[in-house]
Amino acid sequence: MLTPDDPGSELGNVFPNPYYNANEGPQSPKPPNAQWRGVMIAAPNPAVITLRNPQVLLHGTYRIQGANYPANDSLKLTAIEMVSKKEFTAIAGQHDASPSVPPPPEAPPDPQMLKRMVFSGFFNTDLIATLKLPRVGATYRVRADLGNIPSNEIMVQITLQ
Repeated sequence: MLTPDDPGSELGNVFPNPYYNANEGPQSPKPPNAQWRGVMIAAPNPAVITLRNPQVLLHGTYRIQGANYPANDSLKLTAIEMVSKKEFTAIAGQHDASPSVPPPPEAPPDPQMLKRMVFSGFFNTDLIATLKLPRVGATYRVRADLGNIPSNEIMVQITLQ
């Protein structure tokens, strides 16, 4: 289980991935206030990709009240190309560390304690690598869902240089 209000916490089932990390950075979106709960994303717009820098980094943060934290805490990314309406989806950063050995069962937390807990953290992922987007200029509507909790939607225009 994640520790409450620990900025170093990562999504529970996310393991190391070269296209994903859970670090706070200068481009990470900032919650509007201490009471804010949800998932928020940001990305450069326009995003310029080159042969030397073929990435478009999506930055995100989440802060979720303990009782609302989804049991399935996978981070699903969705990008819809605006002209063709083609949808690209992927689970960010998910690699099962040991697929043949299930994790040991955990005792459920005290419901009263869970209500007082807040889980928070950050995530960064390369949209092109994670979603396997074509390396062409295009505009996408992007969102991230943490379990059943949707983020804001952003527009990302990718240009080639």
